[in-house]
Amino acid sequence: MQTRILATPTELADAVAVLIADCVRAKPAAVLCLAGGDTPRAAYARLVEMHRAGEVDLSQVTYVGLDEWVGLPADYPGSCRAFMQETVFGPLAVPPERIVFYDAMADDLQAECRQIDDFLAAHGPLDLVLLGMGMNGHLGMNEPGCIVDSGSIVTELDAVTVSVGQKYFGAQQPVLKQGITLGIGSIMQAHCAVLMVSGEKKAETVCKALQLEVGNAVPASLLRQHRHAIAMLDAAAASRLI
Repeated sequence: MQTRILATPTELADAVAVLIADCVRAKPAAVLCLAGGDTPRAAYARLVEMHRAGEVDLSQVTYVGLDEWVGLPADYPGSCRAFMQETVFGPLAVPPERIVFYDAMADDLQAECRQIDDFLAAHGPLDLVLLGMGMNGHLGMNEPGCIVDSGSIVTELDAVTVSVGQKYFGAQQPVLKQGITLGIGSIMQAHCAVLMVSGEKKAETVCKALQLEVGNAVPASLLRQHRHAIAMLDAAAASRLI
């Protein structure tokens, strides 16, 4: 696993945007999976700028959803789908046929898992997956103790994820119990897996993920077994590395 350390969050965002753009330049009809959350927001803004400036053409890209909070509709403020609509799909005017996302309101969540897995079987694997990392080391909603070789799964959310996740919802505080997510097996099949982490508050978890034992106790550590994984960190997130 490669590790790149950028001095500031802005430099980190720019570097991640360039990495995604390079992937699309190499394969214009790339299949991408991009994480939600605060960390990649600036990278997506930079990527949109690059597209509008003609530095990269994102018009043929297909986007696969990484995860979603079970029980939230796609347009619910703070949902993963709503975040992607705000930061990527809307600004790029991505047509619906190029978006493959979980319906977390579906009566049959296992069918939703199969839908994503069937899509990847036919059109994948992912060319690039951009991942954040939770305070507990989760990837997507693959929580500590997760299955290490699964496709899409419905998960019981860790207490840390539930607590931290409430920040996305402001005054609205939905009950968060389960997630639906791309599994570790699908992530490991991606041609390129990028782990993006910013901030000193995650420095200890970064150290566990990159330098201590590999295993599902810290799901992000599993990326060290990926054939082409890159950890993209700002200096604060990397501050505990030896």
